[in-house]
Amino acid sequence: MSNMLLHNRDPLKILQNCASITTKTVVVVDIVEHAIESSGMPLAKYQPNPSPQPGQEDWNQWWRLSSHFIKNALQVMGFKRFEVTRFSPTWNGIPIESFRVVAHRD
Repeated sequence: MSNMLLHNRDPLKILQNCASITTKTVVVVDIVEHAIESSGMPLAKYQPNPSPQPGQEDWNQWWRLSSHFIKNALQVMGFKRFEVTRFSPTWNGIPIESFRVVAHRD
C-alpha cells in the first residue's frame, strides 16, 4: 500500500483486510508527519479538511499515521519482523519525506 491509507475513512479496516489475505509480507508506504513521527509513539492524526481555502487542493486526506502506528497495528495482526526505513521520492520535482514499513510473518 502506498500513500492510500491517509485517504480513507477507516485505514485500520483496510490494513486488517490486506493482512488477512497476506501470507508473508505487507509493505506500507506513507508520508512522514514530523509532529507525530518524532514522538516515537503509535499515533494517528485525524485531519479531514471540509472547507479548504481558495487555491488549496483538497486531497481528501483523512489521516496522518506514524510508522509506529502502522507497526503496532501489524503486530496485533500477527506480523513479527519489521523493517522501517525513510526515503524521499519526488512529486512534481519536490521531495516528499516518506516512510516504508515492511512487515513479515514467520
